[in-house]
Amino acid sequence: MNDQKRRAIARYIDSFAKSMEAVQVMDHLQYDLLEPEDVAEVNAEATRHKRARKLIEILYGKREDSKPFEKFEAALQKTEGHKEFAREIRQAFNELHDSPPADPPLTQH
Repeated sequence: MNDQKRRAIARYIDSFAKSMEAVQVMDHLQYDLLEPEDVAEVNAEATRHKRARKLIEILYGKREDSKPFEKFEAALQKTEGHKEFAREIRQAFNELHDSPPADPPLTQH
């Protein structure tokens, strides 16, 4: 996943960790994005909070050409009670995408 998309999700990581039902979201990702090992890693976590964080960590590591952000967004849309999360990460991504790049740091001589 590219940096802008990671940052869009990172804006809401605390909300995701508190409220996201990772197992339900994963149901929409396990056949076209997640490997069985990924699913097992998420399911091995003891709490909802930890499962949500583990799922996001795994998504961050997926190659951009597999479209992890877009598939995560679609899975949130399909998961009851999670449409607002999908809207928020899309809005955050659009804001990051539309903002001008940061100035490079000044170097001292």
